[in-house]
Amino acid sequence: MISAASPWGRFSVLLFSSVWLFLPYLNVVGSGDHASRIAIFLLFVIAFIFAGFISRWLYVCAWLGVLLVNAVYVHIRFHWGLELAESRFEAALSSSLSETSEYVRIYIGRPEALFLLYAGAGIYLLYRILKTPPPTSKMRIVSAGCLILTWLGIFSLRQEVSQFPPASLVSDMFAAKTNLERISQRAGMIRDEIPRPRHCSEDYSKIVVVIGESALRDRMSLYGYTEKTTPFLDSLQPLHFEAIAPSNQTRHAIPLLLTHASVRDFDAFFHSPSLISELKACGYETWWMSNQGGPGLNEAYVAAVAAEADHEFFLRSFDYTHSGYDGELLDTLGKAIVSVRKQAFFIHLRGSHIDYAERYPAGFGLKPGVDIESRYDNSIYYTDSVLSGIFSKFNPEELLFAYVSDHGEVVSNTKYGHGFYPGLQEEYRVPLVLWARKTDRMDSLMSIVDAGKINTESFDRMMEYLTGLENVPGVSRSIKVMDVSPENVVDYDSLARI
Repeated sequence: MISAASPWGRFSVLLFSSVWLFLPYLNVVGSGDHASRIAIFLLFVIAFIFAGFISRWLYVCAWLGVLLVNAVYVHIRFHWGLELAESRFEAALSSSLSETSEYVRIYIGRPEALFLLYAGAGIYLLYRILKTPPPTSKMRIVSAGCLILTWLGIFSLRQEVSQFPPASLVSDMFAAKTNLERISQRAGMIRDEIPRPRHCSEDYSKIVVVIGESALRDRMSLYGYTEKTTPFLDSLQPLHFEAIAPSNQTRHAIPLLLTHASVRDFDAFFHSPSLISELKACGYETWWMSNQGGPGLNEAYVAAVAAEADHEFFLRSFDYTHSGYDGELLDTLGKAIVSVRKQAFFIHLRGSHIDYAERYPAGFGLKPGVDIESRYDNSIYYTDSVLSGIFSKFNPEELLFAYVSDHGEVVSNTKYGHGFYPGLQEEYRVPLVLWARKTDRMDSLMSIVDAGKINTESFDRMMEYLTGLENVPGVSRSIKVMDVSPENVVDYDSLARI
């Protein structure tokens, strides 16, 4: 029997431990260019073995670092697919603690449990390595030279290595962080910019834009759903469009809704003001009211837009344990309304975001919430009651009222949520509702309701037209949508349905 204290004994323990560390990536080795991926796999294993001959503690620290990456890899691979890695990092960095806790509760399951068993076995191997005697000086010198040669080999394959998950996940994380820094800079730029005065229509002294969350129009009776989920909107008889969202992610959808950014030119978001600043420039006092996370690094995309308003109110604020319902915004809204002042309110709901049962008060529902679909319908029903409460606080004669969802939702008892890759049509099928007393410009928009799909990337242009800021509707009929990220643009019609 070979002693673990001998060079060959140490080698065998290090070999087994290093191979064990990279086992999760065997499926990656078998895809793409087999030869280069096998070479990368072997080079990483060899590099770790030589590190173990230099220092036990160096090996342990490096091993645990890769183990942490492995945990992220396993989660993303099994729940979302590696194509979504950067977007998952962005979402994690731009989510509140409460959203994160809900996410963990819903999406942490069997793959993660199996990973804990895998990690436990690996830590036992590390224990075996720490029990071996320290390497000799000769071992260290020879191993250091061999490690340098191994890393030269890895460097020669750096382009391929950048696509190998341990390295690609790290680069995706830094790319997400860089992008969020751009968002922060944009928020500061817009906040410090003084909008030039602009002329707009005097038709509406009050403008209300309600931004829904994860609302699928297919589950709304306004759009023909058999269950009476939107009795208020049904009775209001608003102008409503067969709309598609430009993205299946909130962090991209809201910039696309409220700025001149488009699917083809998302970068416009980083250097242009939103509809909020446009209305502020023509004399409106602007408000951002939200039942989602507060400003800062968390919720960065949305916070950058919210920062343009004269006043910001976050129901959840920094109390991330608060699970308030959207209806709790009504009291603050009522106090903010000043009859003699031009005001524009942007109200960001929690809507129908997972977990659906948490979006409406106990006992409030169209039907018993016995499954995913019924709980989702109840959340739509509750949103409709909130819309009714918002509308009732204004004089209809002076009001321009809009309701649009950031994106849709996949809703079935076997598959639900949003942000899937590849995306599904349900993630983009959203309500777009406009209501105001009749004007020539409203009549002009009415004439295009039945003329085909409308992409809500043009929502800000439509509002600018209705308020007289622009003289053409600027309606986008593009079927181009982002499948998770600005770098991945597809045709809506090419996407599958559940």
